[in-house]
Amino acid sequence: MNHLFEVILFSFLQRLRHIGNLPILTLVLSASLLISCDSAEQANGETDHGSRSNESVPIQQTQVAEIEINDPIITTGTMSALKVTDISPMVSGLVDEVYVAVGDRVKKGDPLLRIRQTEIRLAIAQLEHKVSLARAEFNNAKKDLGTNLGLSKIGAVSQDITDNTQTLFDIYRARLGIAEAQLLEAKQNLEDSETKAPFDGVITERNINEGAYIQTIRMGMGPPELQIQQIDIIVALVRIPETELSRISVGTPAKITIDGMNQTYDSQIHVINDRIDYETRTIDVRLGIQNDDYLIKPGLFIRAEIYPEPRRALVVSRQAVLGNDTAYVFTNLNGLAHKVPVTIRELDTQQVEILSGLKPGQSVLTGNNLTRLRDGSTISVEGV
Repeated sequence: MNHLFEVILFSFLQRLRHIGNLPILTLVLSASLLISCDSAEQANGETDHGSRSNESVPIQQTQVAEIEINDPIITTGTMSALKVTDISPMVSGLVDEVYVAVGDRVKKGDPLLRIRQTEIRLAIAQLEHKVSLARAEFNNAKKDLGTNLGLSKIGAVSQDITDNTQTLFDIYRARLGIAEAQLLEAKQNLEDSETKAPFDGVITERNINEGAYIQTIRMGMGPPELQIQQIDIIVALVRIPETELSRISVGTPAKITIDGMNQTYDSQIHVINDRIDYETRTIDVRLGIQNDDYLIKPGLFIRAEIYPEPRRALVVSRQAVLGNDTAYVFTNLNGLAHKVPVTIRELDTQQVEILSGLKPGQSVLTGNNLTRLRDGSTISVEGV
């Protein structure tokens, strides 16, 4: 390169004869300065290149460890009753009495409300009389049929008479059957006129009062007359990611924290839904809590920690992992930094789990100078 600038200087000197009004000294100094700058630039370039290629970055290294971890699945959810049933009377009629109010605790079979029974009892009396008449007619027809069948065998009566007797017998038997069925239905209406609790629970809604007329044809339209919830066992409804499904099963222990009550309860998984939400990629899980004192109310917000069986996992120091969108680490490849993409899962502020990219016992680089490294950087591992 210096030879090139000597040629340039010689060329300048040859042209001096053609420049009459420019001092020779100025041109000589300019050419000298140009040569000096280029020489300095060349020297600096050589120095920088030497630094980039030869300077070793001091660094530390740590190993990928395989450990047993018991990291909980943390999620949130809502408390819900074990059972919720909307209750309406089974028969139409005027509400005679409502025995319960919102908040009342009831046992299975306790009366909740009663439809007026006057009309039902009157219908029963009329049907009982109808059944008595029908039974008398049936008995007479049965007797006549038996007589005629006997006479028919000895030829004392014609076949037409026997056939007519058989027809009357069949008619009276059918009438008796219809009357008995109507009486049975009326008695069932009498029993159904008093609505009873289907299970132990607490009344959570009441939308009916004495004097109201109930039509069963309207059942399912509008709010229920009564609602009962079973909350002696109460359920925490939570969702967990589908990626955690292989780690849990019915019986997996859990803890439920209810901030509104400042209480934490031991629990376990009771139900795992078979359907995965294709939008959220989560699955519904139910955790049960014994609630004999009814202190835990449906609708409360909860935080849940589910504890699967311990598992083996590869972990490495959080400081050894770089990258925002794509995580990576550096390894020592014959004194050079080697960039290795990895898949990780956050464990805590100190460690991350390595899901792919590294093997147990493999060394990775770490330390304060880690961010200075590039793929292929020369390194000097401290302590080695």
